[in-house]
Order: sequence, then structure tokens, then C-alpha cells
Amino acid sequence: MTGHVSTRIVARRAATDRRILSERMWRILVAVAIWASVAGIFFAIPHTTEDFVYHVPRSRFHLNDEFSLWLWAGIAALQVAGIALASARNRLGFVLLAATGVIWGVATVADHAGDVFLRQPWREAPSSTIWAAGTVLANLAAAGIACVVAASWRRDEPRRR
Repeated sequence: MTGHVSTRIVARRAATDRRILSERMWRILVAVAIWASVAGIFFAIPHTTEDFVYHVPRSRFHLNDEFSLWLWAGIAALQVAGIALASARNRLGFVLLAATGVIWGVATVADHAGDVFLRQPWREAPSSTIWAAGTVLANLAAAGIACVVAASWRRDEPRRR
């Protein structure tokens, strides 16, 4: 019976020592998650500014401009904090990138999918569609990759370099 227990212990140690991703692939995914999130912010700024120009928070969601601005700033601050923590190889940073990426992506799709697909041309210029599409694609890509990085984190190491 002791041989069976020791085999189980060795198998468990081997499973925890095995990395889900190679170190090189992990580093690439870390960089892509961070840069996709940075790109998502750069798409979200003009897109959200345009939403405020067209009074989208007030007309669609019955939110006053001050509250909407604070909400936007809070989400953007969480995303910037996630980028900073992820750059320091902290797992919480990738969790924040995943959460904020999903928030930006889902909110933009829920708000503008009908406008983009039903009305042409949408708003004033094609740039409106580019800002909205960039916000969705960059942030959802960052969210997905950040989920993979956070899930591949080993339990016994708080920070990977």
C-alpha cells in the first residue's frame, strides 16, 4: 500500500511541476495581452468621446453626463492599473485586464451592434465604425489572452518573471 501512495505523490509533484505553457509562449502571451489592452484604451477614448458628443449615455441609458464620465474613468483606471500590474508580472493585473476587456467589449457590442449593422453610414464618418470595432476587438482579445495567462499561472509562484 505504501508503494501506491508514493506513486500518487510523485505523480502529483510531476503534475504541479509541469507548465501549461512554455516560458517563451507565456512571455509572448503576456506581451500581447498588455499591448492589446493598451490598444483597446486608445480605441475606447475617441469612441467614448464620440458617445458623449451624441449624448448616448443620457438618451439610451438615462444616465447623467457626470455619472457616465466617472463610470468611464473608473473602468479606464482599472484597466490602466491592470496594465501596470500585468507589466510587473502580477496575476491580479491579468484578472483586471480580463474583466475590463469583457466590460468594454460587451458594453460596446450591446450598445452599438444594431446601429452598425442596421444603419449605414453610421454617425458622421467611417471612423466611428473603426473606433467601435477597435474597442471591441482589442479589448476582447486582451480579455481572452489575459484569461489564458492567468489560468496558466502556477499556484506555488506568486509572480513569474
